[in-house]
Amino acid sequence: MPSGARPPFAVGALLYRQERLVQAASGGAGAEVGLVLGYYGYAEFGRDGAGSLFFPLVWLGLALVAGPSFGAAGWWWRRGRNARRRVAGLGAFAGLWGMEGLPYAVDLHHIPEAYTCLALFVLIPLLMARDHRERALTLGAAAAFSLVAYAAVIVPLHMVSP
Repeated sequence: MPSGARPPFAVGALLYRQERLVQAASGGAGAEVGLVLGYYGYAEFGRDGAGSLFFPLVWLGLALVAGPSFGAAGWWWRRGRNARRRVAGLGAFAGLWGMEGLPYAVDLHHIPEAYTCLALFVLIPLLMARDHRERALTLGAAAAFSLVAYAAVIVPLHMVSP
């Protein structure tokens, strides 16, 4: 499951004091690429090998998109001067949990994991948004992000997986 975008969001949120969005996006990219390299490095050297280079390269490509995106999302959530950016940033983060819960529920039938993702999908906007209006807007944005991310990431991965 594509769960690596959480550290880039945190990096972007922690870099919110920086003046530039580019720094948060770059930090997010570094975090995400580091996760991919660490995972496949361990698979290659700590276990029996990572096998083909196909999936490491696929995940590295996704890391180069997701890392800066979620770094920027974290920055927007913390530093966004208008509600639209704060909602988009937090909605993307909460939507990631919704997107991850869908295959747990539909494809894998791992119901406890699906409920955990659903709980986080709902709790993140409720606990992290600034007011009631932003909470409602963030929940709506998260639902949209979940479906778009599922279609853009999970469906193509199913198509190339054996």
